[in-house]
Amino acid sequence: MQSTTVLFRSAALGDFVMAVPAINIARKVFEHDHIILITIQSANKDQQKMVEKYSGGKNSVPWVDLIKPSLIDEYFVIQNTNDIKEMFSLRSKLSKYNVARSILLLDPCAPWLGRIKKIILMSFLTKFAPVLGWKGEGS
Repeated sequence: MQSTTVLFRSAALGDFVMAVPAINIARKVFEHDHIILITIQSANKDQQKMVEKYSGGKNSVPWVDLIKPSLIDEYFVIQNTNDIKEMFSLRSKLSKYNVARSILLLDPCAPWLGRIKKIILMSFLTKFAPVLGWKGEGS
């Protein structure tokens, strides 16, 4: 079964654009992997409302389609990280893949508490596949 690499990055337009070079590198390094991007407009409610205004609605991230299928094979948009039912549903979807690793594509200013939350989230979603990228200075 083909290996899968799961990437995580918030998808507000500016954040996403800044992450594209890192996504490109992930595609080159893991060229034979199935690459899945997990994204969210923003975990911050105020930021999410602002993104909704220019993106076309709640959970809309049309710019992600610009890198599919050239850099990623598919993506999932998280609506609410606090929704346990949604998290279990996404975990179930990911369990169909042979997840070898997940990579956090972090904002350079990401605080440690946020990094820890993302490590826990990705560990849960990928059934404890190694989480990479949390020590870095960001994408």
